[in-house]
Amino acid sequence: MKIALERGEVAGDAFVARAIELFEFRGDPAEFRAIWNDIFAANAAMEPVLARLRGRVPLYLFSNTSDLHHAFLVAEFGVFGHFDGGIFSYRARSMKPDDAIYRAAVDELGIDPAETIYIDDLPANIAAGKRHGFRAIQYDHRDHAALECALERALGVI
Repeated sequence: MKIALERGEVAGDAFVARAIELFEFRGDPAEFRAIWNDIFAANAAMEPVLARLRGRVPLYLFSNTSDLHHAFLVAEFGVFGHFDGGIFSYRARSMKPDDAIYRAAVDELGIDPAETIYIDDLPANIAAGKRHGFRAIQYDHRDHAALECALERALGVI
Protein backbone atom coordinates (compact mmCIF):
# COMPACT_ATOMS: atom_id res chain seq x y z
CA MET A 1 0.00 0.00 0.00
CA LYS A 2 2.93 2.38 0.68
CA ILE A 3 4.24 1.91 -2.87
CA ALA A 4 0.78 2.62 -4.30
CA LEU A 5 0.74 5.81 -2.22
CA GLU A 6 4.17 6.91 -3.45
CA ARG A 7 3.24 6.10 -7.06
CA GLY A 8 0.13 8.24 -6.76
CA GLU A 9 -2.16 5.25 -7.28
CA VAL A 10 -3.96 6.13 -4.06
CA ALA A 11 -4.36 9.62 -2.61
CA GLY A 12 -3.33 10.47 0.92
CA ASP A 13 -6.85 10.76 2.33
CA ALA A 14 -7.84 7.36 0.95
CA PHE A 15 -4.58 5.86 2.25
CA VAL A 16 -5.18 7.25 5.74
CA ALA A 17 -8.72 5.92 5.84
CA ARG A 18 -7.64 2.46 4.64
CA ALA A 19 -4.62 2.32 6.98
CA ILE A 20 -6.75 3.29 9.97
CA GLU A 21 -9.09 0.44 9.08
CA LEU A 22 -6.33 -2.13 8.44
CA PHE A 23 -4.34 -1.28 11.55
CA GLU A 24 -7.46 -0.85 13.66
CA PHE A 25 -6.02 2.50 14.68
CA ARG A 26 -8.04 4.05 17.50
CA GLY A 27 -7.07 7.67 16.92
CA ASP A 28 -8.43 10.13 14.40
CA PRO A 29 -7.01 10.81 10.91
CA ALA A 30 -4.97 13.81 12.12
CA GLU A 31 -3.28 11.63 14.74
CA PHE A 32 -2.54 8.95 12.15
CA ARG A 33 -1.03 11.56 9.79
CA ALA A 34 1.18 12.87 12.59
CA ILE A 35 2.47 9.37 13.32
CA TRP A 36 2.91 8.61 9.61
CA ASN A 37 4.98 11.78 9.16
CA ASP A 38 7.08 11.29 12.29
CA ILE A 39 9.90 9.56 10.45
CA PHE A 40 11.85 12.60 9.26
CA ALA A 41 14.76 14.51 10.73
CA ALA A 42 16.53 17.55 9.34
CA ASN A 43 19.88 17.06 7.66
CA ALA A 44 21.59 20.12 9.14
CA ALA A 45 24.71 19.67 7.01
CA MET A 46 22.73 19.98 3.78
CA GLU A 47 21.13 23.36 4.52
CA PRO A 48 24.30 25.48 4.09
CA VAL A 49 25.22 23.60 0.90
CA LEU A 50 21.84 24.36 -0.65
CA ALA A 51 22.00 27.97 0.54
CA ARG A 52 25.38 28.41 -1.21
CA LEU A 53 24.11 26.79 -4.42
CA ARG A 54 20.80 28.69 -4.49
CA GLY A 55 20.87 31.23 -7.30
CA ARG A 56 24.07 29.80 -8.81
CA VAL A 57 22.46 26.70 -10.28
CA PRO A 58 18.84 25.54 -10.57
CA LEU A 59 17.97 23.22 -7.69
CA TYR A 60 15.33 20.55 -8.16
CA LEU A 61 14.13 17.95 -5.73
CA PHE A 62 13.72 14.47 -7.20
CA SER A 63 11.94 12.29 -4.67
CA ASN A 64 10.06 9.08 -4.11
CA THR A 65 7.36 10.46 -1.87
CA SER A 66 3.63 10.66 -1.29
CA ASP A 67 1.33 13.65 -1.20
CA LEU A 68 1.15 13.19 2.57
CA HIS A 69 4.90 13.33 3.10
CA HIS A 70 5.48 16.04 0.50
CA ALA A 71 3.00 18.43 2.11
CA PHE A 72 4.42 17.72 5.56
CA LEU A 73 8.05 18.19 4.52
CA VAL A 74 7.44 21.49 2.76
CA ALA A 75 5.49 22.80 5.76
CA GLU A 76 7.93 21.64 8.42
CA PHE A 77 11.42 21.95 6.92
CA GLY A 78 12.54 25.32 5.58
CA VAL A 79 15.32 23.67 3.57
CA PHE A 80 12.73 22.82 0.91
CA GLY A 81 12.42 26.54 0.15
CA HIS A 82 15.80 26.38 -1.61
CA PHE A 83 14.42 24.25 -4.44
CA ASP A 84 13.12 25.70 -7.70
CA GLY A 85 10.75 22.78 -8.21
CA GLY A 86 10.89 19.06 -8.46
CA ILE A 87 9.69 15.71 -9.64
CA PHE A 88 7.77 13.67 -7.11
CA SER A 89 6.90 10.04 -7.57
CA TYR A 90 3.26 10.44 -6.56
CA ARG A 91 2.78 13.04 -9.31
CA ALA A 92 4.92 11.25 -11.92
CA ARG A 93 3.17 7.95 -11.12
CA SER A 94 6.57 6.30 -11.21
CA MET A 95 9.30 5.73 -8.64
CA LYS A 96 13.07 5.78 -8.77
CA PRO A 97 14.80 3.71 -10.09
CA ASP A 98 12.10 3.22 -12.80
CA ASP A 99 13.12 4.72 -16.13
CA ALA A 100 9.87 6.66 -16.49
CA ILE A 101 10.59 9.00 -13.59
CA TYR A 102 14.02 9.93 -14.99
CA ARG A 103 12.43 10.68 -18.37
CA ALA A 104 9.80 12.78 -16.58
CA ALA A 105 12.55 14.77 -14.86
CA VAL A 106 14.23 15.53 -18.17
CA ASP A 107 10.99 16.38 -19.97
CA GLU A 108 9.19 18.34 -17.24
CA LEU A 109 12.19 20.24 -15.90
CA GLY A 110 13.79 20.78 -19.31
CA ILE A 111 17.19 19.65 -18.09
CA ASP A 112 20.11 18.12 -19.94
CA PRO A 113 21.29 15.08 -17.96
CA ALA A 114 24.88 15.59 -19.13
CA GLU A 115 24.79 19.05 -17.50
CA THR A 116 22.87 17.97 -14.40
CA ILE A 117 24.34 16.74 -11.14
CA TYR A 118 22.06 14.14 -9.61
CA ILE A 119 22.54 13.32 -5.93
CA ASP A 120 20.91 10.29 -4.32
CA ASP A 121 21.68 8.00 -1.41
CA LEU A 122 20.61 4.70 -2.98
CA PRO A 123 22.94 2.76 -5.30
CA ALA A 124 20.08 1.56 -7.55
CA ASN A 125 18.94 5.15 -8.09
CA ILE A 126 22.50 6.29 -8.85
CA ALA A 127 22.87 3.47 -11.41
CA ALA A 128 19.58 4.49 -13.05
CA GLY A 129 20.64 8.13 -13.10
CA LYS A 130 23.92 7.21 -14.80
CA ARG A 131 22.02 5.08 -17.36
CA HIS A 132 20.06 8.21 -18.22
CA GLY A 133 23.23 10.28 -18.60
CA PHE A 134 23.14 12.22 -15.32
CA ARG A 135 26.32 13.19 -13.51
CA ALA A 136 25.48 11.11 -10.45
CA ILE A 137 26.93 11.50 -6.96
CA GLN A 138 26.03 8.99 -4.27
CA TYR A 139 25.38 10.67 -0.93
CA ASP A 140 26.11 9.14 2.43
CA HIS A 141 24.95 11.34 5.32
CA ARG A 142 27.71 9.82 7.47
CA ASP A 143 30.31 11.34 5.12
CA HIS A 144 28.85 14.70 4.16
CA ALA A 145 32.33 16.07 3.44
CA ALA A 146 32.60 13.68 0.49
CA LEU A 147 29.55 15.30 -1.09
CA GLU A 148 31.00 18.77 -0.63
CA CYS A 149 34.27 17.64 -2.25
CA ALA A 150 32.41 16.07 -5.18
CA LEU A 151 30.35 19.23 -5.68
CA GLU A 152 33.46 21.39 -5.53
CA ARG A 153 35.09 19.25 -8.21
CA ALA A 154 31.96 19.41 -10.36
CA LEU A 155 30.95 23.05 -9.85
CA GLY A 156 33.92 24.91 -8.39
CA VAL A 157 33.84 26.43 -4.92
CA ILE A 158 30.55 25.87 -3.16
